[in-house]
Amino acid sequence: MSTAAATKKSPTKLYLALGLVALIAAGGYGAFHVVTANRANTDDAQLEADVVPLGARVGGAVLHVLVSDNQVVKKGDLIVEIDPIDYEARVAQAEAELEAALSLAETSGVAPKKDAPTNAAAVNAARANMSRTDAEFRKADADLQRAKRLRTDRAISPVEFETTQNTYDKARAAQMQAAAQIKVAEEQHGVAAAKVKSAEAALLQARNQLAYTKIVAPRDGTLSKIAAQEGQLVQPGQMVAQIVDNRAFVVANFKETQVGRMKPGQAAEIEVDAFPGHKFEGKVESLSAATGARFSMLPPDNASGNFVKVVQRVPVKILLEKTPPDMILKAGLSADVTVYFK
Repeated sequence: MSTAAATKKSPTKLYLALGLVALIAAGGYGAFHVVTANRANTDDAQLEADVVPLGARVGGAVLHVLVSDNQVVKKGDLIVEIDPIDYEARVAQAEAELEAALSLAETSGVAPKKDAPTNAAAVNAARANMSRTDAEFRKADADLQRAKRLRTDRAISPVEFETTQNTYDKARAAQMQAAAQIKVAEEQHGVAAAKVKSAEAALLQARNQLAYTKIVAPRDGTLSKIAAQEGQLVQPGQMVAQIVDNRAFVVANFKETQVGRMKPGQAAEIEVDAFPGHKFEGKVESLSAATGARFSMLPPDNASGNFVKVVQRVPVKILLEKTPPDMILKAGLSADVTVYFK
């Protein structure tokens, strides 16, 4: 074969090889597109769990720390106890003040028992006295009117008329005094009732503060980051520990081009780097209302003129299902997530 003929055939074979490679690449891309058309995958995912900080609601010296780091606790377990002696004294003082208020209330007719009907004895006595003086005044007034008519007819002496007038004046004064006594009794009744309510509120607050000296677990979880030691002085609001919920979930950051068909309820498959080869089942619970960039400390301002388009990520919360009990999933572990649209 001549050199010219070999040179002529070489480009033909090259074109055929390139065409075959292009055909294989197109077929591979098409097959990949068909296979992945109904799912979305990301390796930008982490396991998360609710973390509850435990803070002291009252100040004082730490008496006991009854747990250790990374200990599993149940809801209601005692975590830290603050010295209660000062708060016990406040409860005793509040109880004494309530007893004093109740004693004062009894003299004013306020019922000493909570939710009992009010028996305003002093007020009732004043009103009874008012009824008596009203009756005496009406009689004295009638006698005075009769005496005036008799005096006109000169049927009674001036002394008898003066006596009737004096009786009327005394009845009128007694009536006015009885009205004033009612007002005083009602005011004393209201003050006594207010003092009882105030003392009851102070006692409730003192008892609540005493209860707050025992810091208990608000939920099941694993205790971490204990920041209190026996003998340490703590202030109200100071954090003493954190509880990590045992129920982990996944937050997967999908590209904005992947979430168009994603919705709650869709099945998910999770692979955790800590357990290679094992696939966990999950379900999409919710999609974030905004991209991760919108929640950052300094959200991007595309109106500044220095704009570079970057594919945004949308956080998606996925709940785990049927987690093996021997596989403890800890918050912060990396994961690979695939969500199926069908």
